[in-house]
Parts: sequence; C-alpha cells; structure tokens
Amino acid sequence: MIRRPPRSTQGRSSAASEVYKRQLESWFSAFAFGSEVATGKPAPDIFLLARDRLGVFDSSACVVFEDSPAGLRAAHAAGMRPVHVPDMVEVSPEIQKLVWKTISSLEEAAHDSFFRY
Repeated sequence: MIRRPPRSTQGRSSAASEVYKRQLESWFSAFAFGSEVATGKPAPDIFLLARDRLGVFDSSACVVFEDSPAGLRAAHAAGMRPVHVPDMVEVSPEIQKLVWKTISSLEEAAHDSFFRY
C-alpha cells in the first residue's frame, strides 16, 4: 500500500472541504495543509509535515508529484524524489536537474514499474 497525503497550499478548511465533498477522504492516510506550516514552498516544510504525519522516517522513500518549480524545489530540499508533472508553467534547466522523473500525466505513475529506479 502506498501511503499518501494530499498536501495543499490552500487553507485547511477549503482543501478539506473539497476532499470531503468529492468523497476522497478514504484514499488518503494523512493530510497536510499550507496553513499549518510557517514557510511555504519552495521551503520543504509542507512535505516534511506530510512525511511526519505518515510516520515515514526516511525522506528518500517519499515521491512527490508536482507541477510547479517552487514545489519541485521544496520536494528536493526535503530530500524526497520530485516527479515533474508539467502543467502550464515551464521549469528551467536548473529546476529540471532536481527532478527524479518527468511524466506527462499521473496515469504514468499507476504502474509498479514507475517506482523502480
């Protein structure tokens, strides 16, 4: 089983409201919200909070799916494996060097082979 927290830079109430409204709470093991950390991305705080809430002690065991340069920096700074899922914002070659893998959609991560090095 993959333990996964949704982490959101939204406040707890609006992000949690979306999760419950869409009946997605059973898919997640823990929650982490931007309003619960002192420093936002590109600081790693939100990812470290999510890791701690999952009870994971080794950051390198964590995979982070991100579309933003700040999020990719934050995941890397947390010692996690950043996966770039491109959206509207292009990342610079400097940021791309921090990325573990790049995928075109989250569907690519739905296979066991994705998580092998």
